[in-house]
Amino acid sequence: MTRTSRIVVLLTSVWFIAAVALGARLDFAWDQQRKIPHQVLATVPFDQEAGNTALALSQGKGFSNLFRQNTGPTAWLPPLYPFLLSIIFRMLGAFTFHSFLAAVLLNALFSATVTFPLFSFAQQIAGRHVAVASAWLWVFLPAGVIMPFEWI
Repeated sequence: MTRTSRIVVLLTSVWFIAAVALGARLDFAWDQQRKIPHQVLATVPFDQEAGNTALALSQGKGFSNLFRQNTGPTAWLPPLYPFLLSIIFRMLGAFTFHSFLAAVLLNALFSATVTFPLFSFAQQIAGRHVAVASAWLWVFLPAGVIMPFEWI
């Protein structure tokens, strides 16, 4: 196998593309966290429905208190993501910078993992070339890179 063909195999590997996607998201997060005060990052991203529900779960109050007041049970959100955030809160503390970093890492992993079904569906529908192109577009799609950092 020649050097050029090895490079082509690497650049068309869904695992390599997903790794680059993860790297792009983590690079953006690293750059942004250096620009924004850590105290802001510890509180503001969690100050919405998912963060408030995760706080209630981590405090043993169940799936409730959507607006950080005793509002009772909620069905506003699907339960999995707030549950994962509540585990982060239990391990690293609620509304801390370390919790923020863990949540961003979780989001970046989920976002990079989208590469696999995207690649698979595109390959089934339109072939390998379209699958590779679609996956590489996902790697650098601004929404895919920015949202794991900005929406928790």
